[in-house]
Amino acid sequence: MQVAVCEDSQRDAQRIIEMLEVYRAEKQLDLQARVFDSAEALLDAFEPGAFQIIFMDVLLGGLTGVEAVRKIRARDEDCAVIFITVSEGYAVEGFALRATHYLLKPVEYDMFCQAMDRCKEQTRQFARYIEVMVNREPVRILTREIRYAEVFKNLCVIHMVNNDVKTYTAIDTLEEKLGGAPFLRCHRSYIVNLRRVTDLREDVFCLEGGGEVRISKAYLAGAKKAYRDFCAELADKQGAF
Repeated sequence: MQVAVCEDSQRDAQRIIEMLEVYRAEKQLDLQARVFDSAEALLDAFEPGAFQIIFMDVLLGGLTGVEAVRKIRARDEDCAVIFITVSEGYAVEGFALRATHYLLKPVEYDMFCQAMDRCKEQTRQFARYIEVMVNREPVRILTREIRYAEVFKNLCVIHMVNNDVKTYTAIDTLEEKLGGAPFLRCHRSYIVNLRRVTDLREDVFCLEGGGEVRISKAYLAGAKKAYRDFCAELADKQGAF
């Protein structure tokens, strides 16, 4: 697991590195860390997938940590971001950028462990895949890339972020493979990924990037509750720093 520490205070950066070493030993993880003393230095080295976790100081000389993460999010949706600062005032911006956690200086080890545990879980979820048959060949699909799935008789079309996958499988079978939240059955013919939903309007889910998924009357009450619960859980994880 590759970790970036973007911190212009040498003392604070060293503290994070020391805690990473203790955590790595306790959890028996393969962790490699790299320190950057400015947001510009991190962005120069950044490539999608290069880092699974980024510790980002909010107040940096030059480009701020929030501005840097906004640029990173335009290229990489998956990396976990932990903001570090002396003030809680940036929590709302951190939530908007899907920060995994928020640490206040001076960073205490128990809070550090809580942040790292969340990052590990997020990384595990983002790496999850299912396998479906396409033209009699098994194909692996990253679940995080799924927007929604719909079925036409026996043909199931899985709409991904960048393409569609067509497979002859029952939607009940696909629902079982996906294993529940964040995937929700909202119609006898549709399953939606709630992580790709931007809004719920009457009886449709609005999707990021455009498009809608209809909710049937029989599923409406349950879908509304599931979406509210999902949003509340997400806010609790990301906003209760």
